Amino acid sequence: MKLIIGLGNPGKEYIGTRHNAGFDAADSLAGILNIKATREECFAVLGGNGSVVLAKPQTYMNLSGEAAVCLSKKFSATAKEIILLHDELDLPLGTIRVKQGGGSAGHKGVQSCIEKLGTNEFTRIRIGISSADKKSDTVSFVLSRFTKEEKDFYLKSIEQAALAAQFLLAGTVEEAMNRFNR
Repeated sequence: MKLIIGLGNPGKEYIGTRHNAGFDAADSLAGILNIKATREECFAVLGGNGSVVLAKPQTYMNLSGEAAVCLSKKFSATAKEIILLHDELDLPLGTIRVKQGGGSAGHKGVQSCIEKLGTNEFTRIRIGISSADKKSDTVSFVLSRFTKEEKDFYLKSIEQAALAAQFLLAGTVEEAMNRFNR
């Protein structure tokens, strides 16, 4: 069983913001895998197909670990079976990086997951959201929307993140890193 968790903030006011890259990648993956995420359980909206559970926590970003730990217990998913999709301020827009383990790099949603799961050994697909217009106020920047010029780069990275997650359903983290980390 693979548990794929897309991080973001619920609510219409957050749709299209940089911080919701994990939600957008989860939606893209749901389309690829033909999964309808409509069930509400464990503080998340989720769906699955027998071998995969795809979830979007509804706890707001900074409390994402609440949903992650509940889901991991409910579906008996070990840290190695969890894939986290999330925005990454330290990566340029249009890029993704697959990695396993490591710290949160200041991402409060990832930090919440590390704390609540009691480990950092889950796999992450980091989606770059940084741009030349990056503001010094991090909160305002991650809650901002993409410009017209940025939108195509963003959509390509969302598609790549979903494809990387799909690849990880059968491939190894090392293989995914070699294929998608460019």
